[in-house]
Parts: sequence; C-alpha cells; structure tokens
Amino acid sequence: MTSIKAGRSKSPSRRSARSTAPPVAFVAGPASRTAGTKHESGGSGGSGADNNKRQAATAALFETPAAAALALALVGGFCIGLVAVAAQAPGASVAEALLTSLWFVAITLQFTWVLAPWHAAPFARRWTYATTLPIFLLPHLPICKRGAGKAVGAAQGAAALVLIVRSFSMLHRMEEEEEAEAAEAAEAAAEGREKGGGGGAGRGGGGSSGAARWSSRWGRWRRVYQGMALGWHDVDEQCVRVLAPGAEHAAATRALAAELARIVVFMAGSASLMSVLPPPGAAATAAGGGGGGGGGAEAALAARIALGGCSTVAGFHLFDSAWRLLMCRVNRLSVDSILGGSLWRSESVRELWLAWNLPVQRLLLRGVYLPLRRRRRRHGHAGGRVLAQLATFALSGCCHLWPCFCAGLAWEQLGCMLLFFLAQPALVAAEGALGLRGRVWAIGVELCLMPLFVLPVLKFTDPQMTMAQQ
Repeated sequence: MTSIKAGRSKSPSRRSARSTAPPVAFVAGPASRTAGTKHESGGSGGSGADNNKRQAATAALFETPAAAALALALVGGFCIGLVAVAAQAPGASVAEALLTSLWFVAITLQFTWVLAPWHAAPFARRWTYATTLPIFLLPHLPICKRGAGKAVGAAQGAAALVLIVRSFSMLHRMEEEEEAEAAEAAEAAAEGREKGGGGGAGRGGGGSSGAARWSSRWGRWRRVYQGMALGWHDVDEQCVRVLAPGAEHAAATRALAAELARIVVFMAGSASLMSVLPPPGAAATAAGGGGGGGGGAEAALAARIALGGCSTVAGFHLFDSAWRLLMCRVNRLSVDSILGGSLWRSESVRELWLAWNLPVQRLLLRGVYLPLRRRRRRHGHAGGRVLAQLATFALSGCCHLWPCFCAGLAWEQLGCMLLFFLAQPALVAAEGALGLRGRVWAIGVELCLMPLFVLPVLKFTDPQMTMAQQ
C-alpha cells in the first residue's frame, strides 16, 4: 500500500511528469530506473495536438456501449459469483450472503458518483473518505471467515487495497485539475488587467477547463475500469494504446488468444500432476506418523508446494492474459501487461521481482521507496537504499497478508508468510555481492522459500493438515 496522498503539484508540467513514472526501481540499479513501458515511449512523441487526439480517441473507446456492457458484465458477474460462494459457507443465511454485495454498492457509488467530474474536489474528498470506510471493513464480515466464505473475504480484501489507492489517486488528479484551472484563471485575469480588462475572459473559460479535461479523459466507464478492481491493470494514457481496425486488431487478438491457450495448457498439466499426489493433510499425517512412508509423503508434500507456487504464478498470468484479451477483442485497446516480459526468463531475484505485478510496483516506487530515499539523502544518512528496499518489501508483504487476515488466517501463519517477503532484500543483496546469476539460482531459491508462503495456505485450507500438526 502506498501513501494515500502525495504532495500537490503546482503546474500541469509536474502532473504530466508524475503520470509517466518508470515502472519500478526499488530492486534495481540505475539502468532500470530509466526503463518505461512500451506505450510510454510511443505516447510522449509528437506534438501536443497529436497527443490530445490520441488521448481523446483512447478515452472515447472506454465509453462505447460495448465497453459499458463489458464493465457491467464483469462487475455483475464478480458480485453474483461471490454472493453465491458466500452462500455456501456453513450456516450462512440468504440475508448474510447478500450482505457481501454491499461492498459492490460502496465501490459503485465511489467511482461512478463521488469521483464524477461535476463534483468539486472538497466534496469528492469528504465522500471518498466516507465510502472508503465500508470498502475497507466489509471484507471482515463473520461470513467471510467461515468455509467457502473465506474466499469472499480474501478476494474483497485484496481488491479493497488496490481500489482504495486508486480512488485517492483519482481524487488527487481532480485536485490537480482544479489547481491548474485556478492558476489559468488567475493568469487570464492578470493579463486582462494589464490590457485594461478586455483580454482575460477567454483564457479563464468560465472556470470549466479543469472539469472539461477530467471529464473528457476520465469518463464514467474508464473510471470503472481503472478503479473498481476489475483488474490490476492501469488504464492511464501511457499504459493503453488504440488498435487500428482490421489487421492490427486481428493480429493482437490472435496473439493474446494463443498466449492464453498456452497458460491454460500449463495450468491443466499442473492440476493433473497435483491430482495424483496425496492430499496435503494425508501427506502431513504420514510424515508425522514416523512410518516407512514418511519420506515419500514429505516428497509429495514438497512437490505439491512447488506445483502450488508455480500454479500461483501461472494463475496470475492467466488472469493477465484473459483481461488483456477482453480489452483487445471488445474495446479494441492494447493494455500493458501487469507482468514484465522477462518474468519467465529471469536470471536473478532482482529481475524476477522487476517483472512481477508492475502496477503495484509503480505504486510502491512512488509511495514508499522514493520518498524514503529522498528523506535519507536530505538528512545525510547512509544506507538509504537498503532501508528503502526492506521497507518496501515489508509493506508489500503486509499487503499480501491482508486478504489472508480478512479470511481468518492465524497470526503465526501470517508471520510465516511475511518472512518470505522479508527474505527478498537479503537475496537481492547477496546475489549482487556474490555475482550469483542464472535461472537455476533465481527460480531455485524462490522454490526453496516457497513453503513459507504456500504451506500456511495449505494448512488453512485443509483442516486435516492442521490436525496432523497438533
């Protein structure tokens, strides 16, 4: 989670600089800090008029009937699906299951009405805080800690973190637009006074320029796509590109469909392998019993943990590919992946993390890592980079633990999972000092640490395994 509100920018130039921040740099050297996304380089060239045309074309495709229908289908399907899952929780009543849908009511209100361009920033700020409270608290309903309801608590808890950060980010943009508008009006008034009162009215525009910019670039459905946790993907101007009708659109659709098919085949293979392994509870019981099959049971449990970790990464990739395919096929938009292209080719722990969940990394970079580095430099302290890396990974770990906490994971299990993230800065430092590289190192060391993260989840989801540890 990042800091909710950064310092106010005082001019449109600073606003545009903030919107094109590099993807991530808190585990990389100087070369990585200058790297941008593939659409950033294309979006910054050309004249201001050309950029405005591109931005207008992009914004328009988010407001088409097809885009609105897709957004409604995704939000509605997500809501109905989680209510149905909650209804399967032990002892759940219909009314208790329906309470989980209030979370969707709160986010719909926030992103379609509170953050609408016709509201002044002070009004939007008050109501953003008011609607954030239920978004944060509703994943803690008792039904979200029982049986199938745990999946609802985990899903809503994870989405709430991203959603809250993005809602305040949008609020900050609204405030910036109002500041830019006020500055333009003041400049126009000053020019008018210099010319004897006749030249300022046209520049001020009647006080609507800021609202017009916000409304034209961030219509209702684009705000829904960006903020309502339909995906982790950013839909800022530098992360989205309009595809030309015809050959370019068809080629992009085919490429994403092929990528999705490969991930589905991989996950199907992993599921098949896991199906032939003994259940984790049975493996733990055999290992704890001290019988002759203990060694085999422990090997089966280790294989399940490794496959579970790989399937988690593949599942994230599946979600990414499916989301981008929908945006490409229905909305004719190419959206940047949330995974770096080098994820599967990483030869170091640093490269692996640089390619993981890029939107969240951008938030952590701007909200945690860079402010800590600047603060340490300002006070003349050494070791700022190591401390900033540790704080960033610690906060990232806490954000990963939050959904599990909403679902009722025990404190000792949460602590075990946090160790996985706290170990990462040490690995990055060790491989830099010792010159360790290669896929065997990068993937192997993460697989060795994987039990810290996966084993608590297995214990939580399999009561037999918990009993075997007692």
